[in-house]
Amino acid sequence: MIKLLIIEDDYVLSDHIKDILSEIGETKQVYDGSEGLYELESGIYDLAILDLMMPEMNGYEVLEKIRKENIQTPILIL
Repeated sequence: MIKLLIIEDDYVLSDHIKDILSEIGETKQVYDGSEGLYELESGIYDLAILDLMMPEMNGYEVLEKIRKENIQTPILIL
C-alpha cells in the first residue's frame, strides 16, 4: 500500500482529499508547511499533495527546501 501525505491548511478540503485517496493508500494529513517539511524529511511517503498558500511556510518554500535536501518524493501541487 502506498503512503500519501496531504499538506493542506483548509481542514475541510484536506478531509475531502483524504476521503478520496484513502482507498488507494495510507494517508496522513498535516496543516502547515513546517509540519509538511518535517514529514517529507522522513522519506517514508510515496507522494505528497502540497497546497501553496499555508501558514508557517508556504508550499513554494517547502518544495524548495526538500529539493535542496535531495528529497525526490513526487509532489502534486494544489
